Amino acid sequence: MSEPSDKDRNSLRSKIIGLGERSHKKSYYPELMKKLKELERFRAILDQSNDCFFMLSFPEGRLIESGITGRNMFFQQADEGTGKSFIDLVVPAQRRQIEDFFAAAGRSEKDELTVEVDLVTGKSEEIPFEIKLKKVSFENEFYFIAVARDISFRRKSEEKLIEAQKMDSIGNLAAGIAHDFNNMLCGIMGFSTLMLRKEKDPENILFLQNIVNCGKKAGDLTSKLLAFGRRGKKVVEPVSLNEIVTGVVALMLGSIDKADEIEIKTLLVPDLWQIEADPAQITQVVMNLCVNAREAISGRGRITASTRNLHREDLNVSQYPELNGERFVELVVSDTGHGIDESLKTRIFEPFFTTKQDGEKKGTGLGLAMVYGIVRSHRGAIDLQSEPGKGAAFRVIFPVSGQVKTEETVQQKTTPGSGGTILVVEDENSVLVILDEILRRLGYQTLLAADGRRAVEVFKENSAAVDGVVLDMRLPLLSAREVFLEMQKVRPDVKVLLTTGYGNNVEAQELVKMGVHGVLLKPFNMKEVEAMVYDLVKKV
Repeated sequence: MSEPSDKDRNSLRSKIIGLGERSHKKSYYPELMKKLKELERFRAILDQSNDCFFMLSFPEGRLIESGITGRNMFFQQADEGTGKSFIDLVVPAQRRQIEDFFAAAGRSEKDELTVEVDLVTGKSEEIPFEIKLKKVSFENEFYFIAVARDISFRRKSEEKLIEAQKMDSIGNLAAGIAHDFNNMLCGIMGFSTLMLRKEKDPENILFLQNIVNCGKKAGDLTSKLLAFGRRGKKVVEPVSLNEIVTGVVALMLGSIDKADEIEIKTLLVPDLWQIEADPAQITQVVMNLCVNAREAISGRGRITASTRNLHREDLNVSQYPELNGERFVELVVSDTGHGIDESLKTRIFEPFFTTKQDGEKKGTGLGLAMVYGIVRSHRGAIDLQSEPGKGAAFRVIFPVSGQVKTEETVQQKTTPGSGGTILVVEDENSVLVILDEILRRLGYQTLLAADGRRAVEVFKENSAAVDGVVLDMRLPLLSAREVFLEMQKVRPDVKVLLTTGYGNNVEAQELVKMGVHGVLLKPFNMKEVEAMVYDLVKKV
């Protein structure tokens, strides 16, 4: 075909101009411009969205059009994806549901699907997306509209929630074991102490002292389990994390062999906000993290402890859903050690779990479990960043609060018995017997009950004579709360000392608020019983 002449071109141009003028006169042009602006506005909204929009052919599911977000994420050039199958964006192992949908939609059996799959980006990254696919019609032709939403943060939050629930379950189990173990330790240590006071043979005395010492070590073990279960004794006061880190690092420097060539570095911000915490427990957190970092390094290496202040906007809130408040303090303890494999990260805070190999020096496997429990009991958060061969970094975040609540500690002192009558309520027979023996040796008379219902009966029968009640927190038939309330109905001024193997936890503190005199923690020693019972029944 020959090229059109200039005369033909001018004629064609006149006809187009004429059509435009006639269209304008008939108001077609303003209407067309209005629709075009609406289309541009709609397209601008789609392009500003964080979701990825795709228009696909029917029934093949090939890309016809993509929004800017989708093009930037999945393709290097603007027209690169055109004609490409949407299925190719999905990782091969997860394509089946979308393939089945396209086939069913082609047979008019299904017109909508929502599915979560991993898509491969233009940078070859596999990212989880929620895909919404819908069959639509336009001018008597069918298409698929696909909306893909990045759910990486949501997945991480869900995984963190599941992990927290799992750790809570393990914590409850650990606390339950610690409670039962503390009851047994009361009997072991109590009877051994009583025998020590009567024994004259030096060899037997040595044996008994060893039993008591082993019992104390076992008590330390249960305290770690209770810390993991967030049920340990806690004394809350304003704490400077910088001071604790400085003190722990000084201890670490003194204990590291110079031949190991391990450097310990601190990056502590001045004017760090104080947190409300138990200083002894926070010291345990810092110490355990530093010791863990030390053990991860073979030979030459570096441990870094850093602190800083954080505002809520500085945090990825979806990563730490457990954190409340507006101001936080961050502690990061990192090392240049061997690192931790991805498959082990979810288990690293479990009690008795260790990454140490056979032949290496092993501990109890409770260090990081205790750290986790203490951090959570202080309403904080902890996570781990690590890769094999690239070291590890533990990040701990504590909220900054304006209220300080201080819990009193047990004062151990030697006091004379008052000669009063004590009702002892305890379902564990060995603990009941040892308390009875200790109190009688201190000059008290005792009444005994092994369950909550019997305790109320005994108290009603002897209410005028009872000077004080030693009440276990875990009882059959009636709970400690119910027993206490029933006793108050008979004598509102009844004096009650709570005993528990669960630590000075929230439930124990609630009973203290209701009027219970104090909390005696198991395993206790004779001096603690002596001091707290005297304080319970002393005349004011």
